[in-house]
Amino acid sequence: MRIRLSTPEDATRLVPLLDQLGYSNPVAALTPRLERLLSHPEYAVWVAEGDDGTMLGLAVGHMVFPIEDQPAAYLTALVVDVTVQGAGLGRRLVDVFESWASGNAAARTVLTSATHRTAAHAFYSHLGYEQTGQRFSKRLIGPSNSCS
Repeated sequence: MRIRLSTPEDATRLVPLLDQLGYSNPVAALTPRLERLLSHPEYAVWVAEGDDGTMLGLAVGHMVFPIEDQPAAYLTALVVDVTVQGAGLGRRLVDVFESWASGNAAARTVLTSATHRTAAHAFYSHLGYEQTGQRFSKRLIGPSNSCS
């Protein structure tokens, strides 16, 4: 198994992983999103592949530079294929993300996780992450919010 930086060609093989998170995305929608992330230096996208080329995991990092605090790195997505969960791949992906964050002078790492993902919460707690607040979200509707 290897972890590497993603390329636009990975979009098709990422669809099933994102489906496991509950985010159904056709390739036609996912491809431009991935391309946009890959074109910005403050983002990094890693994929984990099995020896046979099967896509087994995904992690996405985003450096942010808030005015009120030091730089931080957000883990905006992490998914490990259900067939290999518990084998250490999630930890390996988080390690790669945290190394990238340190290399980009992040003072801390941050992530959000949906309330119903209790197994993920336990995983993150085991890795030393602490719950520090709540997330609020508001969906915006309109053509200017298109992802393409």
